Amino acid sequence: MAANDQNYFRRRIEDEETAARAATHPAARARHLELASIYRMRVQYLSREAKGEPPPAFATSDAEPFLAAPKPLSEVPAVPRMKMPFS
Repeated sequence: MAANDQNYFRRRIEDEETAARAATHPAARARHLELASIYRMRVQYLSREAKGEPPPAFATSDAEPFLAAPKPLSEVPAVPRMKMPFS
């Protein structure tokens, strides 16, 4: 399987939807549907790529990061210790 094999992802969508229908526990059903949704998004992304359309903004490397990288501990200011009452 290649990383861009749409047929593989379509088969996985069908497998996950079948597993979701067969699941007896609600959490298992939800996870199978979540995986099917992720595979579906991957197929849509690959379809856009095959048509020559630009990828969505969130998929480009110049997109603004959602979360900033954490600061190193050496740059985090120390928090003063609180005095406990009656100590």
